[in-house]
Amino acid sequence: MKIVINLIKTKKENAKNLQVKNNRNRVDSTSSLGSSIIEYDSSLTSRSSIPTPIKLATFKSEFKDKLEPKITIKNKLKTSMIKIMALFYKNITLLRRNLPLLLFQFLLPSIEIILFGICIGADPFNIPIAVYNQDQGNLSTRFLNTIDKVAVNQINYPSLQEALGAAQTGKAWGVVAFKQNFSVSLGERHILGLHTDNETLDQSNIYVFLDMTNQLIGYKLQRTFYESFQKFSKDVLIELDTNPAAVDLPIKIGKPIYGDREPTFTEFMAPGVVLTIAFLATVALTALAFVVERKDGIMERILVSGVTSFEFLMSHVVTQLCVIVVQVALLLIFTFLVFDIPSRGPFIWVILLTLLQAICGMEYGLLISSLCESETAATMLALGSFYPNLLLSGTVWPTQGMPDFIRYFSYILPQTLPIESMRYILSRGWDPSYPEVAIGFFVTIVWTMIFMILTILAFRKIKN
Repeated sequence: MKIVINLIKTKKENAKNLQVKNNRNRVDSTSSLGSSIIEYDSSLTSRSSIPTPIKLATFKSEFKDKLEPKITIKNKLKTSMIKIMALFYKNITLLRRNLPLLLFQFLLPSIEIILFGICIGADPFNIPIAVYNQDQGNLSTRFLNTIDKVAVNQINYPSLQEALGAAQTGKAWGVVAFKQNFSVSLGERHILGLHTDNETLDQSNIYVFLDMTNQLIGYKLQRTFYESFQKFSKDVLIELDTNPAAVDLPIKIGKPIYGDREPTFTEFMAPGVVLTIAFLATVALTALAFVVERKDGIMERILVSGVTSFEFLMSHVVTQLCVIVVQVALLLIFTFLVFDIPSRGPFIWVILLTLLQAICGMEYGLLISSLCESETAATMLALGSFYPNLLLSGTVWPTQGMPDFIRYFSYILPQTLPIESMRYILSRGWDPSYPEVAIGFFVTIVWTMIFMILTILAFRKIKN
């Protein structure tokens, strides 16, 4: 017990001695400071000891250089890159926390191009047609047998009125009718040639009544009947030891300069669909980027921390670029490998133009996000620009079918000329050495810069 008491007393004495020592040091420093001030004041009283302006300026510059670090462009860029990468890591973390949404963003363009490849561009098939045949010969039956069974589904009716009724009630897309003396009159027509009378001509005709409310189906049936009759006529002429070329039109269509003899509507739409999906998928991806962060208060906290508007914007650009690369890769794989859309030009330009269009759409989406304060407004603006862009870009219908003033207006839009450029690359095998292709890249880059500048200006306004 005595030992513990002695230890406590020893600690108290040491603390007291240490406090006395510190007080003495303070007094000494105060006295030395006072003496230095007196000496400095006495030196100022002497005229010869007053420093010159040059010495004062030198002293200030040296003092400033020692206390303030040098701010160089390299240091600014380094600091800015650190901020951008920090925000980039934040954005990636938010994406990783919602993996189902991230997976949907990756697969959305692929799903759209799969639906396009399956549903669009194929010829209509199994089209019901009402047939009324009162011919007493066999030529009408031979003609009906030459019609493509996959394209046309023939349904026989006992009277012309019933056949027309089937078309009028929507059970058939048309009616094919033969008169009683069709076979005989057709033979006489071949024999008499230019001397055939009107009655024989009337009896030898095949009468077709079509429902033209659907243009594609109507044109498909007309082409099928023309091709079937030409094949039927050649077979009959061969049996009669006559030159089958006599039934050919006196117009010879040579080998196409570009493309195939029977182009598909899928090949026409593919360039526009690919670029439209790449553009609008990234618009939907970024249209709500700023709106959500502004609503949650994240944007205000980031801006208060000293992040500039350009750094904040670039962090989102870098983040979305990672998503865009995956989207474009899957989109091109399904388009050209799975559905075998022909590409006759250098494929590197297809990849580059698609990426540039996706980046342009991303900048447009960021602009929408910076202008709108709510998710509803951003969604309405993004969806409201979808159909005008689709209809005016030449994706669904050629721009040559538009009125002149609308066609010239469509040329200044972000997608019309790039889609034409993509079509030239895929169908004609051209590259940017052709002005028609180079203009598509130029328009895309210009619109990307315009959207980026407008986004920065709008974001600075929000920050202020």
